[in-house]
Amino acid sequence: MKIGIIGDVHLGASLAMGKKDAESGINTRLADYDSTLNSTIYDLYDKGCETLVFTGDIFEHRTPTMKQQELFSAALRRAIEKGFKAIYIVVGNHDQQRNVQATTLSYIKELPLPNIHVIDEMDMVVLDDELGNPAANLIFMPYRDKRWLDVDTNQEAIGYLDQQLAMHVSSIENDAPKILVGHMTIEGTMWMLDSYADLYNGNDIILPVDLFNSIDITVMGHVHTPAIVSKKPLIAYVGSMEKRSSSEDHDKKYVIIDIDSKSMLEFSEPCREIYDIPLALNNDPHGELLMDLIFHEVDKFASSHNLKDSIVRINLYIDANDDKFCHVNKIEEYILNIHEAFHCVEIKPSLLFSRQSRDEDINEHSPDVESFHRYIDNEFMANAMKDQILENGLRIINGE
Repeated sequence: MKIGIIGDVHLGASLAMGKKDAESGINTRLADYDSTLNSTIYDLYDKGCETLVFTGDIFEHRTPTMKQQELFSAALRRAIEKGFKAIYIVVGNHDQQRNVQATTLSYIKELPLPNIHVIDEMDMVVLDDELGNPAANLIFMPYRDKRWLDVDTNQEAIGYLDQQLAMHVSSIENDAPKILVGHMTIEGTMWMLDSYADLYNGNDIILPVDLFNSIDITVMGHVHTPAIVSKKPLIAYVGSMEKRSSSEDHDKKYVIIDIDSKSMLEFSEPCREIYDIPLALNNDPHGELLMDLIFHEVDKFASSHNLKDSIVRINLYIDANDDKFCHVNKIEEYILNIHEAFHCVEIKPSLLFSRQSRDEDINEHSPDVESFHRYIDNEFMANAMKDQILENGLRIINGE
């Protein structure tokens, strides 16, 4: 028997990295997520899985759009049609709507779907083999934090969850492996990194590794990077399903639990690559040479990164005097046509102004208005922005 596990799906995430698809009318990033989701479902079934588990955070936002709900519902339908006998969806923090004690998946739970189960409380099921004998004890641990549990300290929360887990483990009356899938933070994971500061805050519960000593294999969502926390017992993070930005340069994974060997197998998700190309060309004005320099820097980046079918975002810094020489449409066309990228995020050059030498006529004896006029003339080239800065500055000086 094999159990397929898909990490946090996050339908609706990173839409700013996409564009509206002319044919389908949906954002291309949403289409990417949908494609990866369905491809993974098919791969898991083809590799022999008949039980499918989601680690939670199905939607990026607590108010998913109708289209996002439609895509996930269609994916579940395809999984059932493909042949999955049971699908379990563990509720994550992005799925919870605290004000009404509901989740973004409540609509699925209320439907009479015998093959699909939404897990919003810690629970356990026994999976039987073809002969009807217990093959695995599958335990679910949906997301909880201190506010949800109405406790003040991490230790109180640990005690509560430990008691619940022990109750389920003690109720097991067979020798089959114990598999836990959840959406929680375990000590020693990525939660301490600055890049995850927005995900893990003072309200999050940090669970000790030894809480899972009685479990043969633990697989968690919530942390977006795949990782092995412990080998004995095996505790791992499957990570999120898709890449959200260029900072996620690791492979995204889905996993299969092989019950017979009590092992976990990892497989790479078919994700689209995302690249940020930094172009800092603001050291001096380049004039008519600017575009050639930009193309050269893009080519240099592409020599070590395969841009084909990827999403590219250009972080362009130029001297303010080069603004009239910068043609963003030509840059986008170059990336799409020459390097065959799938999409180039809208380019918005950052204009930097060269520092001017000190104006000796601006001193403590010169009038405020005259000094401000001189400063603006020295620092800004003639354009609408210069006029607006000058106008607003004079209003402040005159106390308007």
